[in-house]
Amino acid sequence: MPPKHRQFLEMLGVDNYNINHFVKKLTSSEQVQQESELLHAYNACIDQLVTFRNRHIQIVTLYILAQIRKNDYVQSDSKKQIDHPVNSNSKHSDERSSARGTGGTVLMPFLKTCRDETIIQRLH
Repeated sequence: MPPKHRQFLEMLGVDNYNINHFVKKLTSSEQVQQESELLHAYNACIDQLVTFRNRHIQIVTLYILAQIRKNDYVQSDSKKQIDHPVNSNSKHSDERSSARGTGGTVLMPFLKTCRDETIIQRLH
């Protein structure tokens, strides 16, 4: 992850910038029409972020991980593919699971964690 991006996200992590806490405080007080509208708008934003993160995972799977798999298959010896299909599949699996993002993180676990952490930010 680029340093400026990381700094921005770290700044947002400070409680003063946490919109989740802000919405929670407002909606935990006396229930007013505006507060329920705020809660609905907040959850709608979270839902859109989850949709974005799911699409991002799909795009990475389709264009990054599939490309890794394709390149590995093209470079491998076809005889090895026939003689040892289990080994070649596990190799693909290892490469896909260890694919790195631009910030050096292991790609799929990182993206899935981001999505899952976004989901739990919904307020009820």
